[in-house]
Amino acid sequence: IRHARDFYRLILEELAGDPAFANLRFDPPKEIMEDDVRAAQFAAQHLSLWQHPASTAQVGKVVDQKLNVFGVQGLKVADASVLPDATGGHPDAAIRAIGYLAAESAFDDQG
Repeated sequence: IRHARDFYRLILEELAGDPAFANLRFDPPKEIMEDDVRAAQFAAQHLSLWQHPASTAQVGKVVDQKLNVFGVQGLKVADASVLPDATGGHPDAAIRAIGYLAAESAFDDQG
């Protein structure tokens, strides 16, 4: 939990004051992440390893067809979040294909 809290603080410090992230909100909120006991309780209640989150940064809504995040130069998303929906089985093959496409796109971007 301490590592998650430290990462959370780092993200907040790095993004603080950047207008592109003015509407960024975190779950859990800052007050929970600043307390190890509350952060551990949140993790125990809300996090699990069986899930494979998908579709949180869909192509066309959050990223373009080359996986570039809209409005953020030089940032690509290369995980299951770009899928339009969760896969019917294990997402390993789909995620590897996304990684391949992102690497190919990044290579092409370099000229």
